Amino acid sequence: MQTYVQDLLRREREAIARQVMEEGGHVYVCGDCTMAEEVYQTLKSVVQTKASLNDAEVENYMLSLRVRSFTR
Repeated sequence: MQTYVQDLLRREREAIARQVMEEGGHVYVCGDCTMAEEVYQTLKSVVQTKASLNDAEVENYMLSLRVRSFTR
């Protein structure tokens, strides 16, 4: 049985949410565009659920993560 990054993100969602949202952690993805999009959507879902954000709020938050990673 294969384990995908998305599976690990879901399994470790509490730790991932804490590290990204509270500790300023970064997520780097190596792979093709399809896989990267799936990882992004999973991470977005984890953040949305943890922070109780609506669709617009989570989109803005995810954009802020991208901006944050480029300004450090």
